Amino acid sequence: MEQKVSPDEKENTAPSPPPKPARGLKEAPPEPQRPLYRHPSYHASGSDSGNGSGDSAQSSVAGEDLIQHRGVVIRNPRFIPNSASSVTLKCYVEMDPIAAEEALLAMDIPRVDPVSRFDVEAFETLLLPAVDNKPLDSGALDTFKMMLAENGPTILANHLTRVDIKLILGEEHLGRRGLECLGLEMITLPQGRQFRQDLIERTECLRLLVAVTILTCPTDEERTEILNKWILVALDTKTAMGNLFGFCGIMLGLCMPQIQRMEPIWHSLRQHYTESAFTFEAKLRPTLKSMNDCSNPQAPNTCLPHMLPYVLLKDRRVDEVLGPNPTSSPLISACIALWESSASDFGLSIFSSHLDAGRNFATNLPTYRRNAQMILQDSSIRLDELLEDAFRTEFHMKFLWGSKGALTPAKDRHAKLEQILTLMSEKYCNTRQLNDPI
Repeated sequence: MEQKVSPDEKENTAPSPPPKPARGLKEAPPEPQRPLYRHPSYHASGSDSGNGSGDSAQSSVAGEDLIQHRGVVIRNPRFIPNSASSVTLKCYVEMDPIAAEEALLAMDIPRVDPVSRFDVEAFETLLLPAVDNKPLDSGALDTFKMMLAENGPTILANHLTRVDIKLILGEEHLGRRGLECLGLEMITLPQGRQFRQDLIERTECLRLLVAVTILTCPTDEERTEILNKWILVALDTKTAMGNLFGFCGIMLGLCMPQIQRMEPIWHSLRQHYTESAFTFEAKLRPTLKSMNDCSNPQAPNTCLPHMLPYVLLKDRRVDEVLGPNPTSSPLISACIALWESSASDFGLSIFSSHLDAGRNFATNLPTYRRNAQMILQDSSIRLDELLEDAFRTEFHMKFLWGSKGALTPAKDRHAKLEQILTLMSEKYCNTRQLNDPI
């Protein structure tokens, strides 16, 4: 007959031992007992779901839920009923869709880099009159030519590179390694459209300045001297300074049709400056072509890469390429149209190479900054602020087009000055033909 046990006797009775393990299996060592943290507001439920089972404990104090698992208190945000995210989502869900759309349209979208880096109106220099100056001011032209004649090509290349570095890399940010996009990083971003336009403007101004200084000389001897000096400056800009961006601007000016058709000064250059003529024809011009074809290896001392083709391709529209009468600027004709029309695949492989080169700009940025610091800290070259102003784009714009003309749209003033240079070149060639004996 089964003996009945009262509830009080059940509490005093020792628990039955655990079952013996199966034969052939070793008994696992008992798990060490860990102290159970009990919150003052904890209440055991007696269930095996985790609350009150001995392994975990859940409590709620002052609107915060804590889960204690094996002695570790875990804050679980999923059990917070009044979280900031839920309140925010609730506000948007309860808002009228039309009102929400109007609120989004009324928000101010921040504009990144919308303003040009060339402040022409605020620019002042001793090279130009304090009052509004006229285009191609004679005093400024004579002073600039005198500075070209009195300074060596290395000094001129150094001051040109300093201006390029401050524009593209930023002198005050050369030593920083932050995440802000201030210079070369902006070239590849959609927000950098205005910065790319500034780089095109600087190249156009430097190209036209080279042509103006040659075409405005009164004699062939002076033209030959200026031509020789620009060739030497281009050579030092590339080799000594590692400034491929500035080298491209000078070479585009020397390769303009208005300058190339002036055969007498090129003949005079071969006679009086044979080494410079050979350097230009055998080294500098092929180097520019290979740079535009993206087949020229980059030197270790490069501080500014050859970025003009990428800048031109970045914002080029499809109708400019596939249109019946594609309108292209002189820079596109000189840098892109050559390999687009001559390559067997219409330049797609070269186009892809330029895109890859653009991706490497940010990768090689530490090298560019290190080389740029060496140029800016070079104590062997004395810094001339007036010469540095002569290579600034603001001076080029005010000198070439005047104080008022510099504020007109770039496309119109570039085309107008291009026509003037064409007329000057044709007049020179016609005059030479009339003066030459039959």
